[in-house]
Amino acid sequence: MLAIICSLRPFTSYARFGKSPNGIGSTEPLGIRFHHFGHLIPSRSEWDRLHEQVQQAGYRIPLQGSVEGFLSYLYVDMRAHTGHFLEYILCEPAGQAFFDGLPRS
Repeated sequence: MLAIICSLRPFTSYARFGKSPNGIGSTEPLGIRFHHFGHLIPSRSEWDRLHEQVQQAGYRIPLQGSVEGFLSYLYVDMRAHTGHFLEYILCEPAGQAFFDGLPRS
């Protein structure tokens, strides 16, 4: 899954990741930009294993949390390797229903 954002002003919540969607000091016009890759994790055991592997590898986790009854999320800073963050999501049944309803290509 690809996460695309549309920035309507220069300073957004994405600044806490260390750069704005268009880059710090960017003179590019604001607009739609690729932001990160997202991965749905199918089970709690795989989620726990992923979290452990990320920590053992020493990758930075700048943001993680959950929306109760919906999903848990984890952003891994892979900019040094891919130029982007990787987002991992573990869905509860309501979250899975939401993602099942999204268009796919």
